[in-house]
Amino acid sequence: MTEFKTTVLRELAEQQTRFAPPARRQSQVAAAWKLLAEIESDKLYPYQYVCFRLTDFRSSAYPDLRIAGDDLRHDLELFARRVERSIPALPIEQAVEPMLTLDEVSRRFNVSTKTISRWRVKGLAARRVKVNGRSQLGFPRAAVEKFVADHAALVAKGGKFSHLTDAEKDDILRLARELRDGGLTLTEVSRKVAAALGRSPEAVRYTIKNFDRVHPEHALFPTAAGPLSPAAKEQIVIAMVTKQNSKHTGDAVDNTNTVSTIAKRFGRTRSSMYRVVNEVRAKELIRTPVDYIYNPEFDDPSRESAILAEMPGLDDFEAKRAGKAPPKDVPPQMAHLYEWPLLTKDQEQHVFRKMNFLKHKLQKFQESLDPARAKVADLIKIEDYKDGIKECRDLLINCNQRLVYNNAKKHLGQTENIDDLVSDGNLSLTRSSMFSVCPRCFLALL
Repeated sequence: MTEFKTTVLRELAEQQTRFAPPARRQSQVAAAWKLLAEIESDKLYPYQYVCFRLTDFRSSAYPDLRIAGDDLRHDLELFARRVERSIPALPIEQAVEPMLTLDEVSRRFNVSTKTISRWRVKGLAARRVKVNGRSQLGFPRAAVEKFVADHAALVAKGGKFSHLTDAEKDDILRLARELRDGGLTLTEVSRKVAAALGRSPEAVRYTIKNFDRVHPEHALFPTAAGPLSPAAKEQIVIAMVTKQNSKHTGDAVDNTNTVSTIAKRFGRTRSSMYRVVNEVRAKELIRTPVDYIYNPEFDDPSRESAILAEMPGLDDFEAKRAGKAPPKDVPPQMAHLYEWPLLTKDQEQHVFRKMNFLKHKLQKFQESLDPARAKVADLIKIEDYKDGIKECRDLLINCNQRLVYNNAKKHLGQTENIDDLVSDGNLSLTRSSMFSVCPRCFLALL
C-alpha cells in the first residue's frame, strides 16, 4: 500500500500533514479509522462527505466526485497512517493518561501486532509515543479496556489464534501432513485441522506456513511458503487458458487442467489461480505506455461529462451517413470511402479531445493499478477505456479516408498508381490517429 487511488485524498493528506496542528491531526487519524470500519465495498461515497468526516469541514470542491468503496478503504488506511506518522511523538512519560506500548498490548492479550492493526480498524485508539527515545505506537489504557469490553468475542478469538503450545503445534503439523498426503490444498487442510482441534483456520495456516519457512527441507507445502515465481505463473496461465479454450470449443475437459487440479499442483487455492491470471493479464494490459496530447481540463472533474458527451450534431451526422452514396465517377474499389460523411470542425475537435481524454484516464488508471491486486472489474475498466479510444480513432479514420483519396488524386504522377498512394495515405492517417495527431491537420501537411 504505497500510493493513493484517489488524487484528491492524497492532496488532502498532504494538506493535513503540512498545515494542521498535531492535536487536529490526531483527531483526523481517529476519524479515518472510524470511517474505515463503516465503508462497504459495493457503495460509492461522495468526496465532500468523506472530507467532512475526516476534517469536520464542509468542502465545496469536487461536488460530483464519487469514490468506490474498495478504493476508499485503501485510501483511508493510507491517509490514517501518513497523517499519524507526521504527528510528533510524545514521550510516554508526559502522556496525560496511562499508556500501553504495542508490545504490552500484544503480550497482555496473546495476539500478534498484525491482529492489533486489525483492531485499530475496529476502533482501538492509538497515538505516537516515544519509549526510550524510539517512536512507536502507544495505546491509552482506558481506550484498550473499553475496546476489550465492547469486542470481547473478537479479543478472545485473537488470543485463541496466538496461544498455541508446542504440543498443539505438533498435533496440527501431524494432521496437516496426513491430509496433505491425501491430496488436499493448504486451505482445505487448514479448515479440516481447525475443525478437528477446535482452533481457527488462520492459526492453523499460520502454524503450517511458519514451520515451512523455518524448515524448508521438511516443508509440508513448499510451493506455498513464498510468492509464485514468474515461470510458475506462466504455467498457471497456460493451464487456465487451455481449460477455458476447451470449455468454449466443446472439447472434452482434461482432468489435469481443472481449476482444482491446477491449484493443488501448486499448493494454492482455486481463487489464487484466478488472481494469477488477472495479474498476468493486467501486466499485459498496462505494459504499453499511453501516448496522448494532455490538456489541463482533463484533470477538472466538472469537465468530464462535457468531454464524454455525444458528438455535436450526431443526429444530422447519422442521417447523412444513412443517405450517403458515392459519386458516379468514383472507381468501385473506392466506393466504400464515401460511406462516411466528413466531420465538421467542431465534431472532429470533440472526437479528438474525447479520444485523448480517454487515453489520459487510461494512463492514470494504469498508474494506480497494482497488477498483483488487479480484479476482474479493473481489467474490464481498462478494456472499456480501450474500446472507447478505438471507437473515436475509427470514427476519425473512417470520416477522413475520402480526404486521403482526394489528396492522392491531386498528387498522382504519370508513373504512379492511385491505389498505392491511397494505401500509403491511409497508413499515415491511421498512424496519425494512433499517436494523437489531429487527422485533418495531418492531412493538410501531405
